[in-house]
Amino acid sequence: MYAGAGALESAYNFSVEQCVMISLEDGLRLIERFRQGAVVVACEENGRPWASVSRHQQLDIPFPDVVGKGVSLGLGIALARPDKKVVVVDTDGGLLASLGAMATVAGKEPANLCHFLVEDGIYAYKGGLPIPNIGKISFTNLAKGAGYASVYEFRDIEDLALQIEEVMQAPGPVFVCLKVRPDPSLVADFPDYDGGEGFRKAVQTVKEVLAKERKAPEGPS
Repeated sequence: MYAGAGALESAYNFSVEQCVMISLEDGLRLIERFRQGAVVVACEENGRPWASVSRHQQLDIPFPDVVGKGVSLGLGIALARPDKKVVVVDTDGGLLASLGAMATVAGKEPANLCHFLVEDGIYAYKGGLPIPNIGKISFTNLAKGAGYASVYEFRDIEDLALQIEEVMQAPGPVFVCLKVRPDPSLVADFPDYDGGEGFRKAVQTVKEVLAKERKAPEGPS
């Protein structure tokens, strides 16, 4: 078991290994299945598992060193292209570093933005240390208070599967908290920093794909 698991169990009063929660891979696969051609910003430790399930990587922006700024990037894309669905796959530790962004998102009212939060209760890149105030903080209440148009929370994969279409079609901004089992395989040191080269290449690729989509001739009405 990884460092920090005992603190998680004590805070939540459950066994991490036995608790009914969503596996990260299962949750990401559902998002991918119903992404509807969306641009996806995959934040921090979600980047690598997202890359393993994505079938449209030309529309993906992995953002490993985001430190809470992923939803701000997603907001910018959503405002620039209101005709395009934008999905942000955020981390709980990252979002805690930039809670004010939630108020900005809600204030701009992007109908095409869907903000998924992977709440596993740990900082994966810091050895699995628990996030502050674990077991007491409610990200769904924060989203409601900030003014998100639609707010959901899931801890069971079957419930998510039943409602994922509704979630993706709900008026935005949409906030979705996924209660996810901590994954020990993601508990590692922060990956080698490439100076942002991978991020810049992904952004450029997405820009080119979206430009081509906008220029594509419409079919007969």
